[in-house]
Amino acid sequence: MRLIYKSLCPGDYNDIDSINLERGMLCEDCENKRIKLNQSTYQLEPKIKDFFSEKSLYYESWFIEENKKEFEELCNKIIGKPYSAQINWFIKSILGESFAITVPTGLGKTTFGILYILYLFYRKYKTNKGLDKEIRHCFFIVPTKLLVQQIYERFCEYSEKLDLNLSMIHSNEKDKKKLKKKLSSREFEIAIFTPNFLLKNKDLLFSNQLLGVADVIFVDDVDALLKRSKSIDIILYLLGFDHQILTNVKQVIRRPVKDVVAEEKRRLIEYINEYKSKNKIGQLIFSSATTRVFTSRIRLLRYLLNFEPGSSLELFRKVFDVKIKSKKIIPETIKLVKKLGGGGLIFIPIDKGKNFLKKLYEKLKENNVKCEIVESSRSYLKVIDKFKNGEIDVLLGFAIFYGPLVRGIDLPAIIRYAIFVGVPKFKLKAGEEEIKYNPLRILWLSSLILPILEDQSSRAEIINIANKIRKIIQNYTPEELKVLINTRKIASFYPLQEYLNKLYEILNRYLLNESFVKKLEERAHISIINKKGSRYFIFADSLTYIQASGRTSRMYFGGITTGLSILLVDNEKVFEGLAYQIQRRYEDFNWIDKEEFENRFEEIIKIINFERQAIKERKLTFGEGEIKKIKNALLIVESPTKAKTISYFFGKPAIRLVNGIPVYECVTDEYILNIVPTLGHIFDLVYTYDEHNGIYYGVKKDNGEFVPIYATIKKCRNCGYSFTESKEFEEVSDKKVLKCPKCGSTSIFDSINVVEAIRKLAIEADEIIIATDPDSEGEKIAYDVYLMVKPLVSKNKSIKRMELHEITFKAFREGIKNLKEINTNRVYAQILRRIGDRWVGFSISSILQKKLGKKTLGAGRVQTPVLNWIITRYEQYIEEKHRNLFIKTNKNITLRIIGINKEWDKKFINKVKKKIRKTKFIKIKKIKVKEEIIYPPRPLNTSDMLIKATNKFKITVEQVMKIAQDLFEAGLITYHRTDSHYISDLGFKIAQQYLEQKGLRHLFEKHSYDTRGAHECIRPTRALDRDELENLISTGQLNLPIQLTQLHYKLYDLIFQTFIASQMRSTKVIKKELEFEELKISKNIKLKIESFEGIIDYDKESFAMIIPIQINEKLVPLNEGDTLEVVNIRLITLRPKLFTEDEIVAEMKKENIGRPSTYATIINKLKEHGYVVSSKKKKSLIPTELANQVMGIINKKFEWLSSVELTRKFEEAMDDIEKGKVNEKGVMEKISEFFNEYYVKIKSSELNMLRRL
Repeated sequence: MRLIYKSLCPGDYNDIDSINLERGMLCEDCENKRIKLNQSTYQLEPKIKDFFSEKSLYYESWFIEENKKEFEELCNKIIGKPYSAQINWFIKSILGESFAITVPTGLGKTTFGILYILYLFYRKYKTNKGLDKEIRHCFFIVPTKLLVQQIYERFCEYSEKLDLNLSMIHSNEKDKKKLKKKLSSREFEIAIFTPNFLLKNKDLLFSNQLLGVADVIFVDDVDALLKRSKSIDIILYLLGFDHQILTNVKQVIRRPVKDVVAEEKRRLIEYINEYKSKNKIGQLIFSSATTRVFTSRIRLLRYLLNFEPGSSLELFRKVFDVKIKSKKIIPETIKLVKKLGGGGLIFIPIDKGKNFLKKLYEKLKENNVKCEIVESSRSYLKVIDKFKNGEIDVLLGFAIFYGPLVRGIDLPAIIRYAIFVGVPKFKLKAGEEEIKYNPLRILWLSSLILPILEDQSSRAEIINIANKIRKIIQNYTPEELKVLINTRKIASFYPLQEYLNKLYEILNRYLLNESFVKKLEERAHISIINKKGSRYFIFADSLTYIQASGRTSRMYFGGITTGLSILLVDNEKVFEGLAYQIQRRYEDFNWIDKEEFENRFEEIIKIINFERQAIKERKLTFGEGEIKKIKNALLIVESPTKAKTISYFFGKPAIRLVNGIPVYECVTDEYILNIVPTLGHIFDLVYTYDEHNGIYYGVKKDNGEFVPIYATIKKCRNCGYSFTESKEFEEVSDKKVLKCPKCGSTSIFDSINVVEAIRKLAIEADEIIIATDPDSEGEKIAYDVYLMVKPLVSKNKSIKRMELHEITFKAFREGIKNLKEINTNRVYAQILRRIGDRWVGFSISSILQKKLGKKTLGAGRVQTPVLNWIITRYEQYIEEKHRNLFIKTNKNITLRIIGINKEWDKKFINKVKKKIRKTKFIKIKKIKVKEEIIYPPRPLNTSDMLIKATNKFKITVEQVMKIAQDLFEAGLITYHRTDSHYISDLGFKIAQQYLEQKGLRHLFEKHSYDTRGAHECIRPTRALDRDELENLISTGQLNLPIQLTQLHYKLYDLIFQTFIASQMRSTKVIKKELEFEELKISKNIKLKIESFEGIIDYDKESFAMIIPIQINEKLVPLNEGDTLEVVNIRLITLRPKLFTEDEIVAEMKKENIGRPSTYATIINKLKEHGYVVSSKKKKSLIPTELANQVMGIINKKFEWLSSVELTRKFEEAMDDIEKGKVNEKGVMEKISEFFNEYYVKIKSSELNMLRRL
């Protein structure tokens, strides 16, 4: 199927068809230019400029390839073939981008910095080509004097190999006067300094003559520079930002992010861009294995240079976690160390004390184990070199979160295993005030107390305060928090200390309550010790365990090392707490027992030793195995939220802005991953209607073939209106600027920015992975992206599709192993649906607009029958009335009288009411008691979710879908646009795990619904109920990229409870039905009373433990012969119920029109057009007078459009295409058949109608 994309050729920005794009070609004109270029005998660079603009992406891709070849040649002369990562950094660098490199040790970051700077001078002096900017002065910043010397020597060595004679200065030079003179007069080409030198000479560096001196600044080890914020100011000044702009930007970034409104931010960016256009700004490259220091100056980098550095995460680990129960833990430790050899860390729980640590140290020494104790950073620095050189086998230290062995030690080639001589834990003395100064501990304590609390008001108060504390401390790094806690400076921080004091008071009240402490001991996996009149609480410390064991599994040039962690269990109850905490937070965490460890010992040690040997020898292949090089991959998703969620699996991502689009960079064990959002659909059909050229609302009829024409989507920032074409422009600074067709604003976001950003990133990448949503809409976006990048990437570059049905770490890992091709059936189905909607909608809409004189009118393929239902139901509501008498009794049971005659007038009705009042009592004639089985509910699909949520929470279907989208993208639920009730094996596991945690394993029953299809039901991705989720988020143990509201929690709770209940036992209920004696009104008139039924009991050992069943307590004591006293009688006129949004969704599902992804959109469109309004109280859908006018025209002239059958058949045909039920030839036949049928039908309808207007 051929498509045309307007202005998408990367060579000249003219129109291009999908066939050329799919073949990796340019448009016809550009292909002819390429042929001429290939035939040219002249030097290629001047010639290519004759054919292609330097601003075109094709020229840029050619420029990159040429420079890349030359860089590889230069590397081969000096160090050999560069790594894939180094090529990626070079591409970013050669385009002049400022960016951060945050990758593991061993990938050649420092070497790259030297080679890149030398390349710039080599190109200037040796090739006579130069670059866009003439290179003059480069700076190389390293943390220590020793490194200054080493870098200087490497520059000299490499320059000699290239026959370059460069003028270099460095901060180790003895003649400081001469050094400063050269610096101030710019008599140098390369300067190598430490951050300390920059600070000591800030007055010189801030002088006018050095403003903008730097063409390139390469910072090796960012942390050393970031420790003093003034260092960043110096760097930015050298790059070309003067004091005035730095002051202006700082005034904005010092304010809380929430206080900076979008318009103010936009004006600031415009101001910065204007400054950069008028002044020369150099390039900044940050390099670090892990960035640990984050100050407000980091935000300066984002505003001024469009990037900010990131950091890796300790959760990303490959560790064999072994648990061994042992009563003799010192002999067991010695035995393990002797067996495992060198490269070990031994962690002692803090409760065992210094005497135990010393005793273990002496016992290891007695057994000829070379070991040292590390208790502080100073002792760490002294022994670390010996440990690296093999002079020490193992290091010993306490298992505390900020301990020097727990944090900061990063030796992937050396550290092989860790042994925990007891479960990591922390001890809290009841009433101890020390915890008031430690926000991490007080949040941790809150997380243990919250699940036990039954008082909902106290629970809500704790969560509220904990959330406030969490939000404040998120602005500090672990290192900064450590200092604040140790020095108690946190006591002076307002309002943080106020929150800590308040939370401490609440928690301490519970810890001093005997009955609560008993519950805590029973249910929270803690030990309580009473010693010398004081009470101590012993808690498992899973954060320290994960952090410390993570020292054995570190990033390096081949991915991530495999580690071994052995936990000697000294307290079974506290270990249960540790296991529970870890299981709640980390997916697929498994303990290996002693027997399995011994059976697999040789296998585990072989893997560990192989990797360390490979690192030491700096080989990518070694022995029988192979260690992969880390590759650069571009991952494309729809939204920034999804991009953040995925990037946060691997730490705090580095962020850079490309064409204003955020790109999140992180490092996995296989990839340096750049994640970019498309911000939704990028292209849509154009609006063009040009009968002369055979274009009918964006579809061209060309030699009997229908060809859709696409253009980038433009969105007005002012009113939110989206469009693809506009004839309205405004002159702004001698430029024609597009205007919004709706409100006239010139503040327009054009998706061409997304196109350019993704294309640039694709040129940098080794692989391209498209992970848009797993449905036809996501597939169309994926196809568009595929076509966008194909002409700009080499033929051997992989472009693959990844499907994520849930945004979790495990799903991501699975997805990356099972990449696939784009499903063109889904793409065709989406295109056909869109054209069907467009042809029907635009053709009828144009007639309605002309007939009724309103530009906002429209009628869609699915909207029209839905509107018809709403109008029909409203007419029934007006016309049909049913009178009913209701009797309220003393038992608070309301009964309905059957048999009211329509002919009875008001006078006679009053007579009936009077007669019943006189009767006073209603006698129970008969009681039936019966048993019934109620089966558990099915898990939700989209329509179920919309129906239940809108009904329960009284919100719109649009709100429900928006909240569900947030929950999906935050990784909390599976994909929310699904018509399936299918449950995967992982889903069953989650249900079973949750019920086990709650002591309800006996109620688990595996229930399957539907066969496996494209999607699963909507279910939670973890075994966390609402309370647990809220606990983890408020106490900082689970970080999400979005802020959850109460509606988020409510919808999550509905999804979670329904899913868990679906995997539980059925329940048996007992129902009681009351039958009543007739009411005698007169000799000839007797009135029946409707029987009354309700549940009086049920089996609680069932799914009713999760979703309680309502018991009608009023029925329980009633027996046959009992009487109910009449309290009141009311005559109520009942009408047919108006549709609510949930009922419309149910009707669409029943009639099989619309799709899960469009239910909300259809209802919202009817509201936007002004056809439907919602009643305030019941949220009923009421048609407007305009709706009646529109449907009057449609029913009179386009009756076929309001037919459900037409829409249903169309949807079925599209589903057949999407599900691959039709072969390729059949697909094309259906497409042709559909186009011709609709084209003729709409065309004739429109012409006939227009003739009458």
